[in-house]
Amino acid sequence: MRLDILLPLFVTTLVAIAGWYIVHRMASNRDRINKKRDLRVKYLIEAYQAIESACSRGENAPYRERLERAVGDVQLFGNSEQVQLAKKFSTDMESTTFGDPRSLLVALRDDLRRELNLEPVKGEIWHFRITGEVSPQTQGQFEKQENHR
Repeated sequence: MRLDILLPLFVTTLVAIAGWYIVHRMASNRDRINKKRDLRVKYLIEAYQAIESACSRGENAPYRERLERAVGDVQLFGNSEQVQLAKKFSTDMESTTFGDPRSLLVALRDDLRRELNLEPVKGEIWHFRITGEVSPQTQGQFEKQENHR
């Protein structure tokens, strides 16, 4: 056997295998980090939407279960500030049946916008709620618009 030919071939093969292994580990680690980030963002978006949806409503019974799940998701996936704000909100809800989730919503909004590389938004959270009955004339306009789509 000629070692002058086999040795460089063996070293080249070993370097290629080691390189493949290192790149594979790095890609797997990156994929795991991205998956964890995506999962966290998904659950925090759902929590934000559930909490925001329950705000400024006359009757909160239809929103209770979703709101409870949202607070649990914040405890599981939120950062320490968000967990403390969720705890304060839930403690206030338990003691007075009224809790102000705006500071929690701001913390969630700011964190999610940062995670999604969106421009920061300053200011308070506000809720758009339509109250009262829809007039028959307005209902007819909505139906016409839907039919044109």
